[in-house]
Amino acid sequence: MRRLLPMLPLAALLLPFAVGVMLTTLQSLGIGVPAGGAQGGLSLYGWRTLLHGGAADSLLYGVRVAGLSAAISVVLGMVAAYGVWRLPRRWQWAGLLPRVPLILPHIAVAWLVVLVCARSGVLSSLSYALGMTAGQGDFPALLYGGDGWGMIIAYVWKETPFVMLLVVASLRRLDPRLVEMGRMLGGGRWRTFRAVVLPHVAPVLRVCLVILFLYALGAVEVPFVLGETRPVMPGIAAYNAFFHGDFAGRPAAMALLSALFVFGVGVVALYAFLEGRCLSGLLTGRVMGRAQDGRLPSDPMQDGYPSGRQRDWRHSGDLLSSACRWAAMRAASVPDVRGRRWFMGGQWPMARQVSLSRRLLSATGAEGASVPAAGQGGRMEPRAGGGTLRTGHGLPHSRFRSQESVRPALVTAALVVVFVLPLLALVVQVAAPVWSWPDLWPRDFSPRTVLWLMDNGPVVMRHLAWSVWYALLTTGLCLVVCLLPARALAFGLVPSGPLVEGLLLSPALLPAMGFALGLYGVFVRSGLADTTVAVVLVLAVVSFPYMLRALMVGWQTVGPDYARCAANLGAGPLRTLLAVELPLLLPAVVAGGSVVFLVAFSDYFLVYLVGGGLVPSFTGFLFPVLQSGDRSLAALLTLVFMAVPVLLFVLVEGLTLYFMHRRGM
Repeated sequence: MRRLLPMLPLAALLLPFAVGVMLTTLQSLGIGVPAGGAQGGLSLYGWRTLLHGGAADSLLYGVRVAGLSAAISVVLGMVAAYGVWRLPRRWQWAGLLPRVPLILPHIAVAWLVVLVCARSGVLSSLSYALGMTAGQGDFPALLYGGDGWGMIIAYVWKETPFVMLLVVASLRRLDPRLVEMGRMLGGGRWRTFRAVVLPHVAPVLRVCLVILFLYALGAVEVPFVLGETRPVMPGIAAYNAFFHGDFAGRPAAMALLSALFVFGVGVVALYAFLEGRCLSGLLTGRVMGRAQDGRLPSDPMQDGYPSGRQRDWRHSGDLLSSACRWAAMRAASVPDVRGRRWFMGGQWPMARQVSLSRRLLSATGAEGASVPAAGQGGRMEPRAGGGTLRTGHGLPHSRFRSQESVRPALVTAALVVVFVLPLLALVVQVAAPVWSWPDLWPRDFSPRTVLWLMDNGPVVMRHLAWSVWYALLTTGLCLVVCLLPARALAFGLVPSGPLVEGLLLSPALLPAMGFALGLYGVFVRSGLADTTVAVVLVLAVVSFPYMLRALMVGWQTVGPDYARCAANLGAGPLRTLLAVELPLLLPAVVAGGSVVFLVAFSDYFLVYLVGGGLVPSFTGFLFPVLQSGDRSLAALLTLVFMAVPVLLFVLVEGLTLYFMHRRGM
């Protein structure tokens, strides 16, 4: 029982989540729903409505929209990440361009899609100017056409940078020499990508697919702006049944939310089961080259590798992948002078590089190839007398830059067109209150919106200050609650497994509206409704998994050695945490805090629901403007919204670098 004590702080956030889910389930059964001045009893009316009403169509429609948007985002994010990873070092700044959409709230992204993709938008004007369409009616009905493509476009534009960010971080840990080796062994671009790169990032892609699918399935903001009247997304259907009807319709809304919970739990359980089977297959021997007893094979032609008769990879679909993966595992298992393991991407000794080259050549049938001794130079050349390859300089560790690498200008231009040009339309719209179809450039400009901002500056700043305030409170609460549990999970001090992982990630994966509506009644009875405390608590519940995951990675990077050294020198646990471990955790704290801050700062629905409109928020101030039809003012407020987190992140990054420089880190 004492082993579970470090996890106790998480109860402050997991308990409200569990209570909200339980109350939602009970209200779906008619328990606790006011009916005629009294509390309703047990009834299956809500579930019967779910089965025989239009809720089934809503669920199928939501699965289709969420599935397509998640799949497209994962594919495009993988392609963009691979392109950025292959860029030369002087072009690495292009990887910052797709991060711009991450700052925008979903309601602003939805409005931007209307500005660009509507029949009166920028793309329609461009197609007319190029002669591709003869009028507005010829432009495809991307929005409000009944198939949900407007929502799909919004989710893809918003979520592709998220996938790209995670995949690029994973690719940074992939040694580029493995890709180069695959090309030297005769593999084409697609075969090398499929055999070497894709298996490395596949776990990240699967996680992204599940997260994005479940988020889009239960989201409210984007469907509220871009959704059709029929069919509707499940979140909108539950919202309408709960708020736009009488008490008799609330069990149906809660039943729909409960169905979303059950479906989400099923998706997560299926993912955990399949992921466990994949991991079991990797560890039991045939894919990653481990022997059946868990040993690394001493000979790449044994213990799961093809026999000598299949040494030509063109006649064995798994040999190229097996050879490169085996090289990665061998490299990752080399101990350094401190007894730790070499990180796959760190500086490898020259002798190890030569050994890796020899074994890979042997694994691919290039028995006659010559490998220079450590320290010798050379390039990859054909060799007469049976050999085909010659390795030189131990495969240099610098970033992989082959003659066949992607064109940097092409990748950068694509990122600019997709992620930056739509934002330039906002800047132009600010100065052009009247920008009508089919003009590619506004005919008239006016400073009206800037003058409005100057006149209403105190009101705008008040809402901005409140949003920053409760976002910072949410970030601080998540940090305090997750710090010790993340340490216990990272060091294996508490039992961990798929069930624990699913429980800790469920607030971020399952629909937030489900537990929030169930918890709202508790807030009303306790007097916490329409207060900042309730807003911070609900936002912390949905965002703490991001902080927990970032801190777990940070603790794993720091390790327990520094704390042991401080304890040996006489430092107590608190002083060790504050003086030694927290400074080392600073990058992880900044990473997790940035995500939590963005989630809290850009949320609209939860703040509106729990705050009741009495807790000021900039998203609550922005949303009516987006629906007002004043595109110029909406564009200006959207740019103001973007500026705040950018300035804060620049300030935090500068302070972090200054602090680490002062500490010699």
